Amino acid sequence: MEIVKRANRIGILGGTFDPVHNAHLLAAECAADALRLDAVVFIPSGEPPFKQGLATSGEHRLAMTKLACKENPRFICSDIEIARGGVSYTVDTLAAFAEAAKSARNPDSAIYFILGADAFIGIEKWREAGRLLKLVNFAVVTRPGQEEAELLAFAEGIREKYGAVVEYIPIPRLEISSTEIRARAAALAPISYLTPASVAEYINSNRLYYKAKTKEEMMEKLQKELPEKRLRHSIAVAECAVELAARFGADKEKAYIAGILHDCAKGMTKEKQRATAERYKIFPDKETLDNLNLIHSPLGAEMSAREYGAYDPSGDIQNAIKYHTVGRPGMSLLEKIIFVADYIEPGRSMVETPEIRRLAEHDLTAALIATLDAKAHYVKTDTHPLNRMTREYYINELIVRASVD
Repeated sequence: MEIVKRANRIGILGGTFDPVHNAHLLAAECAADALRLDAVVFIPSGEPPFKQGLATSGEHRLAMTKLACKENPRFICSDIEIARGGVSYTVDTLAAFAEAAKSARNPDSAIYFILGADAFIGIEKWREAGRLLKLVNFAVVTRPGQEEAELLAFAEGIREKYGAVVEYIPIPRLEISSTEIRARAAALAPISYLTPASVAEYINSNRLYYKAKTKEEMMEKLQKELPEKRLRHSIAVAECAVELAARFGADKEKAYIAGILHDCAKGMTKEKQRATAERYKIFPDKETLDNLNLIHSPLGAEMSAREYGAYDPSGDIQNAIKYHTVGRPGMSLLEKIIFVADYIEPGRSMVETPEIRRLAEHDLTAALIATLDAKAHYVKTDTHPLNRMTREYYINELIVRASVD
């Protein structure tokens, strides 16, 4: 074990690290400073005894811990437990370090196992506790407000019973938990400043804790959130979008999801729409705020990912929802389909609808332009610059296509 040969005074911080966060790093730094440690070894557990089958894969937890350790030259990440495989027991890991220190024959070496006061109070319930408490020294990190007298009394009993070396390290209170981070990441909420930036980026890019929902789960939530008439419309748009997707070669699954969720924010009052948009850091332009028929589109795109479990890494589903009211230049095929399907689903009976349906049988771009004009009249989307820009963009596209033909 190379680290034991290179460093005299070593701290060991084990845990699930699902994910590693700033409170872990603070505890390690305080212990390293108080005990004059040369290094602190972070050891992500293999299969945690009390979380078997529940923790994120060892590969991801190890990768995140390595990223966190890069930010401090005294921090080192070890894969000893993950590489070992199976259920991880602290006694086996500490025994390996103690044996390596003994083999190094360094009389000045010292190994400290760093753990929180809550964990230390239950130490006698750990596997082979009697042996464990004799293998290395213990550094117990405590936060302000914890019952110091009780902890000191317990530690003294452990010293007398097992001959253990126990040091107490006071650290600042930092209320962060892996559970909280996982919950926020699952909702696509910010996790900055809870964990190192590199770890936050890893979680977000890999969507580690994000849970996609099935179409049945999405529908169950929609049934609770939307009025019956709006729900019928959403179902009809989804079915129409699937037909258009089959006709023009788009992804039918995405077409259905984007269609069913395109109005997911419309079950709210205008006041709640604005409050939710603010909570999600959505700041619509002036034209959208002036026309509250439009705010549900960008808000719905965000809600489809955060609340309905329909996050699309390509962004296509979210963009189809975001631009289904005013459009935008350069729309994807799915965006065009949802835009048109929203207007021509069977329940619609505006004067222009039959003609747009006929156009959509063979020319989606022509149907899109006609829909833009119709929406400008009925929903007053012509007040939004994107509406005008989109119309101009696709009219030019038709002109270029006609000149080529």
